[in-house]
Amino acid sequence: MAATEGSSDEKQRWKPLKGAVWGSSSKWLLALENNNDANTASLTLNLGLRQLVNTPTHIAGHTLDPLFSSSNHISSSHTSELHWTDHHCVHFTFRKNTEHHRIPLPPHRRWGKVTEDQLTSTLAKFPPPEPTDPSTAAINLHQWILNCANTLAPLKKPTANQEKKKPAWFTDELTTSKRTCQKVKKKWILERTPDNLATLKDANREHHQRIRLAKRAHFTERLNNNAHDCKELFCIVKELSNPNANVNDVPPSQKLCDDLSTFFHQKIAAIHDSFNTAPPPDPTPDDSSHACRLTTWTQVDDAETLTTMNSIHSGSPTDPCPHHVFNKADATIAPKLCKIINLSFNTATFPDSWKHAEIQPLLKKPKADPNDLKNF
Repeated sequence: MAATEGSSDEKQRWKPLKGAVWGSSSKWLLALENNNDANTASLTLNLGLRQLVNTPTHIAGHTLDPLFSSSNHISSSHTSELHWTDHHCVHFTFRKNTEHHRIPLPPHRRWGKVTEDQLTSTLAKFPPPEPTDPSTAAINLHQWILNCANTLAPLKKPTANQEKKKPAWFTDELTTSKRTCQKVKKKWILERTPDNLATLKDANREHHQRIRLAKRAHFTERLNNNAHDCKELFCIVKELSNPNANVNDVPPSQKLCDDLSTFFHQKIAAIHDSFNTAPPPDPTPDDSSHACRLTTWTQVDDAETLTTMNSIHSGSPTDPCPHHVFNKADATIAPKLCKIINLSFNTATFPDSWKHAEIQPLLKKPKADPNDLKNF
């Protein structure tokens, strides 16, 4: 009997074989009772399986329990005799290849318990110097806020529980119900009795019923609270109609970044070329036009800078801290930012560090082909 976790086609393929399969279809560890069959040899060759145990695995000195591996590395293997069977026990250790390791989440900062007084007092400990050019001033401002962030909310690696975010409808009751199902399932795997199987079916049935009720209550409450918000209603309908759709499910790669950069540069160049094909303007000056000269310049004050900061409701991934934290200390940061703005106007230069942005490509449709750059 074969135990697989692959697709239905893979299960049918392994059905006539004797043995067990652990892992997904791309990471298979197979222990067969007999590998002398021609179909088995052909199948293992097509799947890219490699035999790793050549020592006898039977008391008579035959290799009846070979070990095959694919997409994993077996570092050591040996056999030992068992008193209750004529087959030997095969011991092995394996590690996954690097291409199958899950990409860890980047470290993050925890700003939840940081208060406005803490931000103000910490910023006062790291006063930035007074530069003469906007680029140096912008770098000093960024480093000033970053030093405060490292003091109040240092970078920490996410824990295992934080890597997978639970949906909003997943309540504490569902967490308890899920743990109960897991305990019943483990007991059924160990004992394999009809009573345990019936208990497992009842636990799964109750758990799925609680999930349906929790989803119904969650979306009903959202619909009632946003009955006059068309945007939120469309988001709810989209979430219900495409629960597994993810527009950001595009693997990051250097090639994709280079291709997108080349594609949009060519697109902008084509637009510029289309302007050049237009007929030149009439060189005859217009007598009705009058020259306009800017004789005075009113500098930006702290109050105007503070008003502009409060009107912005989003930030950038390149910012040293989130926007909601930034606004807690806006009265302290606004004078420094105001000086950079006025210095930039007076010198007619823009800070170099502010000319960079982090761009995230988004597919126009969830099922669009990511290989076609026109779909971004």
